[in-house]
Amino acid sequence: SLSGGVGTPFISGTFGVADPIEARMANTYECQVFLPKYPDAGEVSNVNFVGISSSIFGVHGVSVTSSTDDGTTFSADDAGFQVYAVRDSLVTKKVKFVLTSSVAAAGEDVFPSIETGFFDDTYDNETWNIAVTVKPIGYEVGDQNNALKDGSGSYIVNFRGFNVEDERLYNSFDLTSSFHSTRAIKLLSQNRKPYYGANRTNFTGSLLNGSDLEVGFFRVWLDNLSNSELISHAKDPRNFGRDRPYENFLPLSSEFEGTYVPKIQSLIMNVGTDKLSESDSSGIFTLDDLSSGSYTDTKVEYLNAVLGGLYQAKGFGFDTSSETIYNSRFSTVGKTINPENFGELSGVRILTEDDEATKSIIKAKLAYFVIEKSAQQALNRDIISFFSSLDGFNELIGNPVNKYRMEYKELKKLATDY
Repeated sequence: SLSGGVGTPFISGTFGVADPIEARMANTYECQVFLPKYPDAGEVSNVNFVGISSSIFGVHGVSVTSSTDDGTTFSADDAGFQVYAVRDSLVTKKVKFVLTSSVAAAGEDVFPSIETGFFDDTYDNETWNIAVTVKPIGYEVGDQNNALKDGSGSYIVNFRGFNVEDERLYNSFDLTSSFHSTRAIKLLSQNRKPYYGANRTNFTGSLLNGSDLEVGFFRVWLDNLSNSELISHAKDPRNFGRDRPYENFLPLSSEFEGTYVPKIQSLIMNVGTDKLSESDSSGIFTLDDLSSGSYTDTKVEYLNAVLGGLYQAKGFGFDTSSETIYNSRFSTVGKTINPENFGELSGVRILTEDDEATKSIIKAKLAYFVIEKSAQQALNRDIISFFSSLDGFNELIGNPVNKYRMEYKELKKLATDY
């Protein structure tokens, strides 16, 4: 299992005050998970399957006394949740995905449990991008949202998953459920630590739920992500862009008056497997937070603390001094390319019968292929990574509002942020 433990020790919150600033915010937890092949009769597998239910990821509230407290004890009023992959029997590849909470609660503190239907042949080397979003109803309108003042049903949890192979979406689910503001605001605003892999008591203690899955990346966002953004991330694990990365993601609120934070900076945590080599003599290793961890330019102290943190992860319970703590996998990904690059279909012509009859008068065209090594191209790729797809880039350039301006306003903001 892995949980935040190095760098900024936890995602901070303002729970306990009369009107937590997070009450008008959203959180999205996103995880790419690989489900290994369950062996057929007579086959041998090197995977240690844990049983019917396998832990994917989750989050727990933690008891801390300062911003540097790296304690792992679950909070007494833990409002977290857990996500599992559950097979229908011990000898099957059919899987359903379950979102639930291990915290026994009643009344206003109940967290809705959501289950998908079963997907066939999922434990067969399939990759899924799973996301959980918690947000108020009418999230974008902020303080104008009357639901913030209500109780039951004023917040929703959105449970989504996308199975993409070779750029094609094969399976997906998108389920929602409403729940009481008491539990929702606690989940959004308490000091908390996410984890992925096995679920353990106080993150490093006794095993609660094992895991036989592999994880490519784990991300936490201070915003709601669209389905198209999640699908783009599923197509390319290194893509953490947004549809319109230059837009302000903050909801309408006096708390954020005069504050601009682009969507691309709503990424709190981005833990991948880069630079992972081996575990130490205690079976522990760390993973870098690939988000910038340096966005502290706002007027809001809460945003500076959450978005400006560097949340490195720590792994527990692995083999000691081992290089077998990870598997290298090759997969086909769909990358967003530079719009100026040569398109693979732009030089292909499908001739009709008329074209064939008059082909002698068709002027010949020459296409050149050039292999380049360019520092500028490396910068282009890095800039394009801000976009989940180029749809937002098209609007950035062609928006009619810029016709009488001396410059592209949003493009300048994006360049400044880069």
